[in-house]
Amino acid sequence: MSYIASLVQLGSNLPPLYAFLRMTAAFTGLAMLVGGLFKVARNEHRGGSVIGGIAMLIGGSLLISIDMVMQDLTMTMFGVGQPSNALSYSAINAGNACLATEEVAIDLIQILGLVSIIRGIYMLASLPGAQYGQGRGTKGIVHVIGGICAVNIQTLAAIMAGTIGVSTLLPC
Repeated sequence: MSYIASLVQLGSNLPPLYAFLRMTAAFTGLAMLVGGLFKVARNEHRGGSVIGGIAMLIGGSLLISIDMVMQDLTMTMFGVGQPSNALSYSAINAGNACLATEEVAIDLIQILGLVSIIRGIYMLASLPGAQYGQGRGTKGIVHVIGGICAVNIQTLAAIMAGTIGVSTLLPC
């Protein structure tokens, strides 16, 4: 199998991976909602703090609606709010090895950005009751911001290219 054919094959497998990640985020969010409800009920009954349960409820809600959350965060950071454009997958250009490599690399970076957003939301949701040490909140925020930048890698590359005064940062 040639290099371009393997890139085309890899690129055709990325949309199902993205759908799988969205469904995983939704199921994780549902589990967090249920866990948060139980945590609130248990701590309220015992007279304890319900902050951890409320954080789990908020985190679960964010994970269930991950597409809307990504759109809102993209609008906040870049002023344009269509991650559906950022996460839209097109057929890989099989005629040019450089373009095929660039398209697959961008798709992989965007999927890693989605994973980073999901992980950051989970870290922030588990923060109130966590005993993980210092810096967990900062790590969660960095994961969310880095994930948003990775999902919008093309916009970020255009901003960086304009900042340093070159025509483009992408090689092809």
